[in-house]
Amino acid sequence: MIDFNKDFEKYLTAAYKRFAERAKNAEEAEELAADIFAEWADAPNDGLSGGVSPRAYFQSLNNPEELAGLFGEACLQQSGSCPLLLDRMAEVDGCAAHLFGVVLEKGAAPALKIAAAAFLNDLGVKPPVEAYARMLADSGTSPELADLCIEALCAYAPEAAPFLWELAETAREREKTYCAEVLLCAQRDERTYRLLADLFENGQNRPLYAWYLGKYGDERAAEILYKKLDTCNYAEYSEIKNAIERMGGCVEDTRDFSEDADYIKIKGANYYAEKKRR
Repeated sequence: MIDFNKDFEKYLTAAYKRFAERAKNAEEAEELAADIFAEWADAPNDGLSGGVSPRAYFQSLNNPEELAGLFGEACLQQSGSCPLLLDRMAEVDGCAAHLFGVVLEKGAAPALKIAAAAFLNDLGVKPPVEAYARMLADSGTSPELADLCIEALCAYAPEAAPFLWELAETAREREKTYCAEVLLCAQRDERTYRLLADLFENGQNRPLYAWYLGKYGDERAAEILYKKLDTCNYAEYSEIKNAIERMGGCVEDTRDFSEDADYIKIKGANYYAEKKRR
């Protein structure tokens, strides 16, 4: 299979020379590129059997397994999937099922799994909820793939919640955090609150977990948030304060953070210069 993206790039370069005067600014250049792509898509192509156009070639493909195979080849061996291929895959029933198989396959190339998951998210196809939940709790799941699973599951958080509650009980902190991201979009539940409270009290990323508690909005969290105000650093303090105030509480800014490394970093390089002038 020819590399359609590279083929278009060559066509685009030649076409820009023909239409250079039309592109007076970035916006016009973008519009011109879209016009040239449409022209290329419908132009006869010597690299294809019978010299058909790229659009006609992809429209002739109806087998979802074949389309998924072309997607994999484009992701791993070429410059990426051609938009015409993606458009055709969105039209043909069964392509999503094949790509979900790629995402869930243990031995699939990480780059292919990520590309497939991202495309499925763009399509808005419902994921296999339990399987995606289990990927979030799997320490072997890459952060990039986990982010895509979270994005997909948030729309189905109530359905995913029972699996995530169970899986989070034995997961490591990173995976618990992934589960929490989705559970914040689900119904209120004591198990979710316990997970968020545990992450805040025992986890490493206290600013993030304070934000979780503030977003969740259970007023019981105010007690554990207030307890950390006197011993936390400035970065933690800012998020804890925001979380408390988000729940209707009040925090008086009485702590002196002038020697706090995070405070100095956040306030900027001019902090010490200003301090010396006082």
